[in-house]
Amino acid sequence: MQKATEQDLIRRLLSHIEHGTTDLASHERTVWGTGYTDSELLRQELQRVLRARPLIIGHSSQLSEPGDFITDEVFGLPVVVVRGPDGALRAHVNVCRHRGARLVEAASGSGIRAFSCPYHGWGYSLQGDLTHVTDGARCFPDLKTAQRGLLRAHAWEQWGFVWLDANPDALDGLDGGSSSDRLAPLDGDFDGYRLGDDSAFGGATLTGAFNWKLGVEAFLEVYHFRSLHPGMRNYVFTPEVAAFDQLGEHMRLVAPKKEVRDLAKQPSQTWSLRPKATVVYHIFPSTFVFVEKRHSSTLQIRPVAVDRSEVRIMHIAREDGLRRLSTLERNIELFMRAVGEDIGACESIQRGLASVPQELIFGRNELGIHHFRDNLDRLLDT
Repeated sequence: MQKATEQDLIRRLLSHIEHGTTDLASHERTVWGTGYTDSELLRQELQRVLRARPLIIGHSSQLSEPGDFITDEVFGLPVVVVRGPDGALRAHVNVCRHRGARLVEAASGSGIRAFSCPYHGWGYSLQGDLTHVTDGARCFPDLKTAQRGLLRAHAWEQWGFVWLDANPDALDGLDGGSSSDRLAPLDGDFDGYRLGDDSAFGGATLTGAFNWKLGVEAFLEVYHFRSLHPGMRNYVFTPEVAAFDQLGEHMRLVAPKKEVRDLAKQPSQTWSLRPKATVVYHIFPSTFVFVEKRHSSTLQIRPVAVDRSEVRIMHIAREDGLRRLSTLERNIELFMRAVGEDIGACESIQRGLASVPQELIFGRNELGIHHFRDNLDRLLDT
């Protein structure tokens, strides 16, 4: 984050705390609850929104050496991302071109030198070329091997994360540049964090019976902290104070911790935001990055059905955070506890919306949700 931005955010937060205010939208907003239960709407959201934007699927530290790989299944698209012997990162559709079997089942690993299909033994190089066809001369005399390499997906590294373009139109060699360009408004903040110097420190995949939009909206406001997360009120955050800023399609939300008040007594040139607040980035449409003092967490919400979602979480830590292992583990435990409480609330809302059609209302203090909804409306109305 640029120093001028950091100082401006701290001034805004100190002013809010002094005057009992927070960043506000110009008006309240309502949406129909049927938008969380409509399967046809989910189909449109997948096509026009979720698959049309890049998403994080890993961290560069997981792919530090040639032969390191990770796998994922993104909105039905199975992929394997591997570091090649030339140091390049490549993503392939994790499906054999013979009969469609999954090539790699493990979530991650190291030392792989080639891909081999477990069904009939067809082999592929890490570059995706078809290199071996079992009994090929007798069984497939007319096969053009150059046309049967693995389908390619578009993956790249940025700010220490591994990104994937899940758009089916980006398969088999299209560069997907327009997708990575969508992240440009975040450069000014993320370039300064040096998250590529961090190391992956575990994660989790949780499931819940709620629509994906409910999950996103749960992390776009701090209004619920006092009621849903009473532990936060007692020792961490300043209640119901936040700074919101739009960064293109994306959003930065800063939730100040109580010790941010100490900065009012210090010269502004010495101010540092990261130790005094949680800085949350909503990377539209469904990815979040939580930047803490010595570690960060990514959280991604992926719909499985209209009323069911996966929550993918990954933690990365600084070297000085890893030296304070008990503190790091405690902070992650508190984060995961809060996420569990959020999922429980989303499931409760989903049950309520399924029981009776009604209108939901977003307050002026839920500014992040307003921005999220503006983006959704723009993309779904075109």
